[in-house]
Formats: sequence, C-alpha cells, structure tokens
Amino acid sequence: MAENWVKKREVEIQDNPDILLGKEQLIDLTLSDTIDKYLDEVGSEYGRTKRYSLLLIKKLPIARNIITKIKPADISEHVALHQNCDVKLDLKPIAITILHRELLHIWGILSHG
Repeated sequence: MAENWVKKREVEIQDNPDILLGKEQLIDLTLSDTIDKYLDEVGSEYGRTKRYSLLLIKKLPIARNIITKIKPADISEHVALHQNCDVKLDLKPIAITILHRELLHIWGILSHG
C-alpha cells in the first residue's frame, strides 16, 4: 500500500513540482488520498481500531470523491450504504454508534486534509 502511494506521489511531483513547495492543489485529492496522507502524518498516534476504520473507508465509494467536492448527498449515500447492507460491497449492518464514529473519522480527515 505504501509503495503504491509513493509511486503515485512521485508522478504527482513530476507533474506538479510546486507540491514540494507546499503549493499542493487540494482540489485533486480524493478522500482516499487524504486518508493516506493523514495516516502517514499522524497515523502512529492512533490505535488499530481507528486505523482499521480509515482503511475500510478507503474501500467505500465515498473515498473516490474529491475532498473539496464532497456534498451532504455524498454523506447521505455513504450512510445509506450501511443502512441498506450493500451486497455488492459485502457490507454488513453496523450499529449507529459505529456509523457515527466513522462519520467523525471522515470529518477529522477532511479537517486535517
């Protein structure tokens, strides 16, 4: 996983060297990219449960969204996936408290990103 991220990051740097100067174009980062960045920067400060939750979020459709373009409807769709136990994604029902925690993780990622 880390090797894939490094390769992708190298291509991004080649395409846009200003990234190294802190002029990163946030509009191009997906939630999945932002989760990778977050885990790289502060992931060691958290336990296995949070890390596992973040890695699970990366596998869900919401992770493909550009972070600056995530709308309330995207969050609603994410919640509906869990409530409807999406068979294609092999999602099982989860308790509302776990879903709430997952949404807080997404909020934290977006705040950090």
